[in-house]
Amino acid sequence: VIEPFGLHAEHLARYPGELSGGELQRAALARVTVLEPEMILLDEPTSNLDPRNQHEVMQLVRSIAREHKISVITVLHDLNLAIRYCDRFMFLKDSEIYAHGGREVMSPEIVEHVYDMHVHIVDCMGIPVLIPFPDVKTHGEDADGTD
Repeated sequence: VIEPFGLHAEHLARYPGELSGGELQRAALARVTVLEPEMILLDEPTSNLDPRNQHEVMQLVRSIAREHKISVITVLHDLNLAIRYCDRFMFLKDSEIYAHGGREVMSPEIVEHVYDMHVHIVDCMGIPVLIPFPDVKTHGEDADGTD
C-alpha cells in the first residue's frame, strides 16, 4: 500500500515525529486512499514543505485522483501549484464565490481583483507560471501612481 506513495518498510517503524513533512503528507494520503473514498478534502497539503516535496505531493494527489477516480478538493494559496496541478478553480473574495471554472478563470484580471495585485501569466516550457507584481496596481503604473 505504501510503495506507490514513495514510502518503504523502514518508514513503518518510525514514529510520526521522526518523519519529514513530505513523508507525513505521503503517509496521510496513503491512509486516506486505503479507505477508498469518493472524495478527498485537503487544506493546504503543501504548507511547510520544500519546493521539491510540494511538487511531489501535488503530483501524487493528482495521480491518486485519476487512478482511483476520486474527486479532490484542495485549498491552495500557491497559485502556481494550483494552475499546474488542478483542473478546476474557485476564487473567493469577501467570503463569496468571485469566479469558478476551468483554466480560463485563472486570468490576470481575476487574480488582480481577488488579491489586489498585478500578475502576468507566462508559458514556461508548456507550463503556465504566474508572476506577481504586488507593488503594481495597473499595467505600467507603480503603486505611487508614477510610471
